[in-house]
Amino acid sequence: MFYRKFKRGEIDDIPVVLVINKSYAAMEKKIQTDRDRNAFGEQLMGLFYHLFARSGIKGDHIAERTLLEASKHLWDRGHPLISAVAGGYYLCEWSKSQAADVFGDKYFALSHTQDHAEGLEFQNWEAQWKRQGQVALPGYFSQFGVPCARDHCAEIKRKAFEESKALNHRKPSPCELSSLDILRTCLQIMSPAITNFFKERTTSYSVAETEAILGELKSKSGYGHREVFLASSVFVSDFAAAFSIFLHEHSHIFGYDGSRGFSDELTKLMEIVIRYRDKLQAPEAQWNGARKRILQERAKFKGGKLDVGTQVGLLTEIQLRELVNRLPAVAVQQALNASVHYPTTCQTSVN
Repeated sequence: MFYRKFKRGEIDDIPVVLVINKSYAAMEKKIQTDRDRNAFGEQLMGLFYHLFARSGIKGDHIAERTLLEASKHLWDRGHPLISAVAGGYYLCEWSKSQAADVFGDKYFALSHTQDHAEGLEFQNWEAQWKRQGQVALPGYFSQFGVPCARDHCAEIKRKAFEESKALNHRKPSPCELSSLDILRTCLQIMSPAITNFFKERTTSYSVAETEAILGELKSKSGYGHREVFLASSVFVSDFAAAFSIFLHEHSHIFGYDGSRGFSDELTKLMEIVIRYRDKLQAPEAQWNGARKRILQERAKFKGGKLDVGTQVGLLTEIQLRELVNRLPAVAVQQALNASVHYPTTCQTSVN
């Protein structure tokens, strides 16, 4: 190992010669008191490896492969030079085929986490791979495309999400689109600025059949997406609940939850809603009619059989009160004592 034409050390067990002739400030600062230029100690060796990885073989797949093949006998216990090459943004991205050429299917990289549940999941896969005869390598080998439990679990979850999305994520039905028109009309009354923002851009609405994937749908959307995700339950909620969710999520164009811009705009909207609440009576009546049509539409889609929830949803407030009055007091008390929490039912992706 040579630095500025002087031999400063030997790399144990790896038959390579590394040369750095350029002066580096970080290195010079470390050796400025080394008058007789003695061999580098462990700390300086580590700095040398880092500099060589960053500047000597940066983005060079052939050089990285040569180093790995020369150190194959050290893979399972690792080496600081290999770690230095794997540990920076300057590493050449390895494709699956390139990794397979060097490592085959005989190795996996260890995964570490502070999360106990996640750690057990990693250990389960790693134990299975060991039983299959694969050899464990230090975690940084994953940077060279070696499979690891972290990436394997992430891929399984990604596929599960895509399957869930395909099954439980859809475009609004005709009746649901009519309900959206009612909410958009109300939004126009309350905040023309927000309405115009969405009008000037391509905005789409999607319906999630389960609450579980709403957050995932939002997080998967990339920069510039203007898509509003609503749970199917929004369309059968009462008008106050549905419109408040609609206002909340559309206000995210001004910032994230808790941000000053978002909070200020939501405060303004609340003031406007209270001030012009009389203008919402007609839309509320329209919503109630649309809500019944959606319940009927969903019942028809299921084969015409109305389940208990749908039947209750079709009842007017007066009919619902009469129904409750006919129920045994014990049953009503049990229902009142039950802890019912309504999760957030709408997610918006606007960047």
